[in-house]
Amino acid sequence: MDDQQWSVAEHEASAECFASAEARFEYEKARRLRRVGLLLGGAVALIVFGVFMYRLGRGGAASDHDAGHAAEAPAALGVDPIGSPDASVKVLAIVPAGSDCHSGIIAFLKDVATRQPDRIRAEFTTMEAYGSDNLTALIGQVCAAVLINGSSEVTIQHDGMDHRLSLVGTEPTHYTLADVGAAITAVYTAHYGAPEEPLYDAAACSGPGGDSCSGPPGAPGAAGQTPGEPLVLPGFREMQRLPAKQP
Repeated sequence: MDDQQWSVAEHEASAECFASAEARFEYEKARRLRRVGLLLGGAVALIVFGVFMYRLGRGGAASDHDAGHAAEAPAALGVDPIGSPDASVKVLAIVPAGSDCHSGIIAFLKDVATRQPDRIRAEFTTMEAYGSDNLTALIGQVCAAVLINGSSEVTIQHDGMDHRLSLVGTEPTHYTLADVGAAITAVYTAHYGAPEEPLYDAAACSGPGGDSCSGPPGAPGAAGQTPGEPLVLPGFREMQRLPAKQP
């Protein structure tokens, strides 16, 4: 007997013995089903593992995304609006977040709205919350501003002449509290007629250098400043309006 014959004999000796061909068929069928079951179980396990890892990855990315948005969220100004939402004169102060430089204009507008809360409403927000795109579309630059009924420019009468006030920038660098008061008064008069009492107190316009309510409209209210002359302060650069977009 050669090696090949010996191998066949060993295989036949170790092979399962069946009482009938039908029993052998059932055995082979069960073995095939077991193999298929193992393959399917492995595939299901891989799918479950893949789904778990995918969701785990998306959850981490979502957490990072939410954390990033939370970090980028603009800081709230923390100043409540004053006046009725139905008032015809709506004033919105847009100021930088985290700066006390605009406390004067905020206090001034709160006082004005308190005098006529049914007719004047003052609201306050930050430049970051208002949005740089919205600011650029509205005033042509990303800058602090005071809006009266949605506009940063108001035409008033002074010494029998029309003066167009721009409330873009900072007070007193680009406008005075008197300018803001005069602009609000002009819009108020257009809706309700001339007020019986002044809408703002001249004393509230006084600063360290004197009365910023004096001088022609648009004149800075700093000490030693010639009325109508642009105010120059260290660290400040006069802002220029962006050129109008060509159609």
